[in-house]
Amino acid sequence: MVFTAALYEYLAEGLADAVRQHEPKHPIQPLPIDRYVAMSALQKAVRRGRTDLALRSAATLLETSPRALWRRLGVIAFEDVGVADIDVVGWTVIAMGDASLRRKLGGDWRVAAALKCKMCETSMDRSADDLVMPVEGADWLDEDRLAIADLPLDERIRIAADEKTSLERAGLAAWLAIGTDKIAGKNLPEVSGCRDSYFDGLIEAGVPGTVVEISRLGLKRTGCILAAFTPLLYRARGTTAHPVKDDDLPEEALISEVPGWVYDIHTRTGLSAFSRYLRQSTRMRVFLDENAIGDAPRHRIVGSLVFRMESGLGVRRLQWPEAMRLKRQADLMRDGLPNAHIDEGLSILRDEIDLLNQCRAETLGVSLR
Repeated sequence: MVFTAALYEYLAEGLADAVRQHEPKHPIQPLPIDRYVAMSALQKAVRRGRTDLALRSAATLLETSPRALWRRLGVIAFEDVGVADIDVVGWTVIAMGDASLRRKLGGDWRVAAALKCKMCETSMDRSADDLVMPVEGADWLDEDRLAIADLPLDERIRIAADEKTSLERAGLAAWLAIGTDKIAGKNLPEVSGCRDSYFDGLIEAGVPGTVVEISRLGLKRTGCILAAFTPLLYRARGTTAHPVKDDDLPEEALISEVPGWVYDIHTRTGLSAFSRYLRQSTRMRVFLDENAIGDAPRHRIVGSLVFRMESGLGVRRLQWPEAMRLKRQADLMRDGLPNAHIDEGLSILRDEIDLLNQCRAETLGVSLR
């Protein structure tokens, strides 16, 4: 099966409806931030359902780096929406790679704004991103990483497509079937694969073809391995209706014109702020002196904890069993700390959130609000 004209037409019609329903009613003012901070704000705003911030961030990127905007929208679709709303993922995939479609629907801004509004409204599923953690880092998969890499491609595909295989092992086999020579992974041996053979194998195994083809095109256009995981997770989620629930979000502070949680481990300002925080927090320095392991820089250990406490949280998270299990597992896999001490590190950060935000503001040279 290939991405058929019928599937394209179905998704294009859905996207057109979204554009008609979600056009912003007033002019959107871009944020006075660089594109890296704008990309962070764009993604975190979706997680928290913050439409205004998402639109202003999108406007910033459309003005300064349109290609970065469209690729980021594709990544967000697979990382933060995922199997919670596969139609939204499909709309994003076709829009990001089809400028003529965007022109037909009113131009880049109308389409991007509609997608951001819809992403902020729909349910959230981050299980694809949570699956990366054990695939790359779980010690109980150490032998499988080498053994599956040594298998012929059709055997790697068979393991990935087998419904009885654990999601962690299936995700590992999927990555190795795609090929780590194409998309490198931490702790994964280099092996060649074939993207199309992998997706064809999923269809032969009975995974819904619509989801497979959206993911196939999504992987091609984003280069993001999460697209390869999406059909496996969609099948595991099943057809049962699941509730949604907001994560427990910490208090936020406004720094300049954006919330403090925008400045995370994926921004230079965030990393600099974490270094400043370590210089000012005796509790965190002592805690890391006593418990840190490995060679991860201390400010990155802090950043990893901040991601779990703040940056990776959101609203309307889809509550299905395997996703919740993967989240709990990923939460315990923070670089540089033993599992037994992660909760203590999080507790310190929660107690010192005001200090952390003050360090972010000081790093930017602005006042905290």
